Amino acid sequence: HLRSQFLFGFPIKGFRDWSQTREEQRELYKEFIKSYIPILDLKSTDSVKVYYGSTDLYDYQAYWLFCEDLKLAIFALVIVYVYMSIHTFSLILAFFAGGCILGSIGVSYFIVRVLLGHIKMNVLNGISLFVILGIGVDDAFVFIDTYKQMGFILDPAVRLKKTFQIDGKDNEKFTGYIKSC
Repeated sequence: HLRSQFLFGFPIKGFRDWSQTREEQRELYKEFIKSYIPILDLKSTDSVKVYYGSTDLYDYQAYWLFCEDLKLAIFALVIVYVYMSIHTFSLILAFFAGGCILGSIGVSYFIVRVLLGHIKMNVLNGISLFVILGIGVDDAFVFIDTYKQMGFILDPAVRLKKTFQIDGKDNEKFTGYIKSC
């Protein structure tokens, strides 16, 4: 096995020192290091494996992965919205159920970022979008199906109240606990 390590230092060529233009040099370094990802990826063969890494590359790749997962989550949300529209026979009901799910994500992000003071969100938080989406859709289906099963109650207000009495207590305790994790 052969291992090589390349170390880069500051100041970058063209700059006098590190202290005055730190952020500008750091951004130039990040762009430089990112430009080598496709080149190094092409250099791996069956007999030679090229591995690379740095904190900046890890941050860049984690952010890229998060964005890709977010695209998948949005695609999944669209598919779920279509399925919910078909299941409920209502575009409006599916829209508001999806809004509740997305609202819970926004509120959770506010709590973590503003109230708890966590500035960075890691990749695991991006993956949790799929879990939250699944739990939220499950909640919506359970409530909608219970409401449909209460069809023998003709007054909509009484029917809704009965639906919350049956599903509201147990369902929200369990899924609320899971969402908070």
